Amino acid sequence: MALSCPLCRCQRTSFFCTSCVSGGDFALVRGTGGGLLVRFADMQLRLLTRQAEADEAALDCEQLLREEETFSGAAAVEQAVLDRRASVLAACFRVKAEALEKSRIDKEKIAKEIWGLRSRLRNAGVDEIARRQNLLRIRDRKAGSEAKLKSVLKLLWEERANKVRALLKLVFPITEKVESTPPCESAIESQLFEALNLTYYQGSWIDLGRTADAPEMQIVAPCLPANLDAAAFLALLSAGDTDKCTSTNCGLSFANQAVQILAHMTDSHLPCPLPLSAFLSANETLGVKCTALARLKRNIAVLCLQLGVPAKLIGVNEVLGNVRLLEVVMNEEDDPASREKVLERLADRLEIASPSEDAADVILFRRLADWSMLEQMSASTTDKRLY
Repeated sequence: MALSCPLCRCQRTSFFCTSCVSGGDFALVRGTGGGLLVRFADMQLRLLTRQAEADEAALDCEQLLREEETFSGAAAVEQAVLDRRASVLAACFRVKAEALEKSRIDKEKIAKEIWGLRSRLRNAGVDEIARRQNLLRIRDRKAGSEAKLKSVLKLLWEERANKVRALLKLVFPITEKVESTPPCESAIESQLFEALNLTYYQGSWIDLGRTADAPEMQIVAPCLPANLDAAAFLALLSAGDTDKCTSTNCGLSFANQAVQILAHMTDSHLPCPLPLSAFLSANETLGVKCTALARLKRNIAVLCLQLGVPAKLIGVNEVLGNVRLLEVVMNEEDDPASREKVLERLADRLEIASPSEDAADVILFRRLADWSMLEQMSASTTDKRLY
């Protein structure tokens, strides 16, 4: 009968089959006897050993599986924790991303606003530079215009001053005194000659007074008293001598017209307007003459104040004397020293003298010579509507 291999139970021709022998477990042995049994026991022992090792390995595998299951549970818990952490971190990342996005949007918005502000500031700076350049050009043009205006105003001032001086010279021409011997026709004229050092000769009042520092001058054509008061004129009016007052009437009329023309030229306001024909009527009473003279005095004083004559230089009791101050004020070239000299020279001729107390009409003459009484006389002797 055919033998079978104890290992693989395959048919064999020897104790072990060729495949088992080629596996390296057994040596190819031919024959029978006790050696085979030993070999078989050894093989069986080895098989049992391998079986024990396999069982031990299975136990180890089971233990490993149990440990793996334990570890897998802990890993699951840890994984859950990690997942939770990951979800929290993801939420944090989303919040952070949203915050960063919002911050980016805000930064872009702020940057846009800053750019717009810088653009506006740049444009405003350009506009400011243009405005300042325009202002500088306007200032330069203004300075040029002011210079031209000043030159034109200076020319106008000089022209007006020349016109004023020419007008004053026409109304009050001054020439050197002509020596003459005045006739004394009445006691009043004699007293006037003694008190005022004036005389009426051939239609002119001549000043015979002499001063050491000023040349002797007289006012002629139209003739007025050289000291520019109207005491002699009022004395002649009170005496009723109208023929001798004709030239003085003409001079006062010219003075009135000159004052009105100067007021028109200088755009000044006169408080007491007078007609241009004032002092020319021969039928006016003494009160009307006094009223007109008081108005003329007021107009002259106001005109002097408006044209810059110092108030301390304006004589309260003067009428025509204040007109002579205008020529000094209208002269811009005069320095204060020369102006004071001119005013001092004029002040010597602007004093009002008093007549002798032996005169027959001394009371009337005092009332007429006192300029502060002119308004009271005119108010009492004339209609108040003249004011």
